[in-house]
Amino acid sequence: MEEYIEGAEYSVETISYKGEHTCLAVTKKFTTGSPHYIETGHLQPALVSEEMYGKIQDTVFRALDALEIRNGAGHSELRIDKAGNIRIIEIGSRMGGDCIGSDLVPLSTGQDFVAMAVDTGCRETAGFTEKKKKVSAIRFLMDSNDLKHLQELQKEHPDKVKKVVLEGDVEQAQITDSGSRPGFLFFRQILWKKWKSFFITVPGKIR
Repeated sequence: MEEYIEGAEYSVETISYKGEHTCLAVTKKFTTGSPHYIETGHLQPALVSEEMYGKIQDTVFRALDALEIRNGAGHSELRIDKAGNIRIIEIGSRMGGDCIGSDLVPLSTGQDFVAMAVDTGCRETAGFTEKKKKVSAIRFLMDSNDLKHLQELQKEHPDKVKKVVLEGDVEQAQITDSGSRPGFLFFRQILWKKWKSFFITVPGKIR
């Protein structure tokens, strides 16, 4: 048995070189909730205060030190409850999946996370340079309502849509896990207040 941990879910993308850690991004994760917890989208950077960002970074860095992770990519998953307590779920010495490391980090930070992972693997500097951060997101397409939101976004803000991938029939898809999600889109510099509902709405067919 394990303790049940409540709170919003986040991931932290890091790169380490010779024991020195750099936080590239904190990602807000959206899921269908109980009982499936299929991830529906990721927002980067997460909308947290500077104080909370510092607490997240300190917590993850201390965990990486404890695990003796000195070189390479890191993907840490955690929850933050309403009282601001940070609880680590898991840490992987790897890049985040679901296009977080490969696509979202470059879109929101300008950093080539893949190249960093390769460089540190070759025992070369990670090559981090501070750049202006932007808001980026990935939203998985899971039902006809999601397609409607996509069409509205393409019509009203075509410059915000960076990429759309459809690998199946969204309206007819039988979604049972993350592997059966039929498509997704990336967008950048989104109007969060307008599109917040797009992220927090749970697809009807897997409610």
